[in-house]
This record gives sequence, structure tokens and C-alpha cells, in this order.
Amino acid sequence: MTAEIVGGNVFEFVTEIHNTVAKKTTKAADTGRYGVGYFSPDNCDHDKVPCEFKKYPEYDNLKKAYTAEISSSATFDSYAPERTAILECPKNVTGNLPPMPKVKTQKCASTQPTCNGETSNQAATTTGNVALGGKKTPSNEATQAETAVDGSAAATMCSISMLSTAVAVIFLAIVV
Repeated sequence: MTAEIVGGNVFEFVTEIHNTVAKKTTKAADTGRYGVGYFSPDNCDHDKVPCEFKKYPEYDNLKKAYTAEISSSATFDSYAPERTAILECPKNVTGNLPPMPKVKTQKCASTQPTCNGETSNQAATTTGNVALGGKKTPSNEATQAETAVDGSAAATMCSISMLSTAVAVIFLAIVV
């Protein structure tokens, strides 16, 4: 690599219609036009409707710049590196690392459903809003849904969901 880079990169080869301000691909200038060309017609799909690539002037400029560059003739055998030894660290720069923080380390990833026989979501949680800077004591009490052994809370929600679906189906049958 050299100390400076001259030139640029092609951000997109083909302009996407949804990126253009005018919402169409034309030769006219458009601040949302990033590509060096576009496919025409707008409804082409390369299958049923054949596409034709239409070049912007930038395409020819890029082609000219690429073809003006002389191809590199470097080969593996002819390459001579500038450095042949591993660089050494400066001798006059030293510093001690900070001590290891004394914190409880996390023994299991929080995204694991279970780890060492414990579930990852056993932390106490709170509900409701707390004012900025305020504190709320966590409650370890289970909710009604969690304590319903017979599934009554889940059954109620399931019944409401099924009722909503049935009403929607009847409404659609009447309308249609």
C-alpha cells in the first residue's frame, strides 16, 4: 500500500429505485443514485421480462480509469518485502496493567435456558414505572399465571384468542 489512496470505490453497481429521490431510474441527476447504471424496464425480472443494463456516464468513467491502470506484473518469486524481521516493542514505554476487578463473574451466559441445573431467568424482576433515580424493592412472588397448576390462566387466554378468531371468521363470511 502507498501512503495515500487516490480514487474511489463503486458503492453500488446497479442503482436501486427505492434509493432514488425521483423513484425512477433515468439518466437525469438524482441524489439517491449510487450505482453506475440501472436495469430497464423498471418491471424487468431477468426471467419473464428481460432486463437491459443502461449505463450512466459514471460507468464509462470508471471503465476508463480501470483500463488506464497498468496491470501489476509482481509474482511471488519477484516480491521483496521491505521488512524482513519482526518489529520490536519500544524499550522506553512500560506500564502496569490494572488489577483484576473483584466482581462476581458470570458462570453461565444469560442467553442459556439452563446452566448447572439453574434457569437463566431466575433474577428477580419488577413491574411498573420507577421515577428517575428512584428505587423499587423487587418482589419474588410468582404471578397468578405462574402459580396456576391447572393452567386456568393459560386456558382463559386461549379461550379469548379462539373467540376472537371465530368472530373474525364469521365477519369475513358475512362480508364476502
